Amino acid sequence: MFNDEEIKLLGLSSRENHLLSGLLGEDALLITAIARTTRLKRTTLYSLLDRLHERGLVIKSRRGKRWYWQLAPEKQIQEKLFALAERHRTTPDPHEKELGIIASQDTEYKLYRGQKKLGTIYAELAYLPRGTRLFGIQPNESIASVIKNAPSKIIANINESFKNRGIIIEAILAEDFVEQYVRILRTENIPPAEILRTFGERLAITTYVPKGTLDFNAELIFYGNTLLILDWRELSAVVIKNKNVVGILKAMFDLAKLAGRRVDQNKKVADVIGPQ
Repeated sequence: MFNDEEIKLLGLSSRENHLLSGLLGEDALLITAIARTTRLKRTTLYSLLDRLHERGLVIKSRRGKRWYWQLAPEKQIQEKLFALAERHRTTPDPHEKELGIIASQDTEYKLYRGQKKLGTIYAELAYLPRGTRLFGIQPNESIASVIKNAPSKIIANINESFKNRGIIIEAILAEDFVEQYVRILRTENIPPAEILRTFGERLAITTYVPKGTLDFNAELIFYGNTLLILDWRELSAVVIKNKNVVGILKAMFDLAKLAGRRVDQNKKVADVIGPQ
């Protein structure tokens, strides 16, 4: 039911994950029905279900003298995952640095440094609420640094999560972005189709701008009131939470789109990958 990263965040054992998978798509069930579905002993199920209930992953309800169990609503689980990812990102690590925080009632600025910190910031994008509209600007200069420092598994998890959660992506890229991406993957001895396949069929609105227009290294991602500035070459990141800052960047984003042309990125990726 959950991918490896989500299992780690939730702290699930293999039996707990198996049990939750058995509850997926089911209405409230009696313990006997759950035992048949999961093939777990009833004595084991009681302790597992109580622990999962305490963690907010299953719902327990009583009808007469009987107790019924069912999986918690997807929104509740996704909110829990997002909160856990946020907590994990802000947990001190002796090998990484959180260089500073400035916060007020409506604004928060955080500066991070280190490969693991950036990887965690990237990975938590997979837990954005369903239907979130995300905006991104990725210059070609950042491609090699991202491929080198961001594990391909994280990128694949993010893309699969975006598809499953219906995340809408608006991106501004250089017109030769895909070609450069493929070239660098091959340089790193990574089969291009292996990564590019995860990019296909996303809800993407992509604008290509002329080569050389995006002449900087940092990658910009923003959604809601949050802006991420990720420099994978220097392994540093700035996270800004401020509605006005994001609003200004969104206005600049819309202006930049006027300098480019809209393309079907899914078709472009499919053409590069070729027949499945």
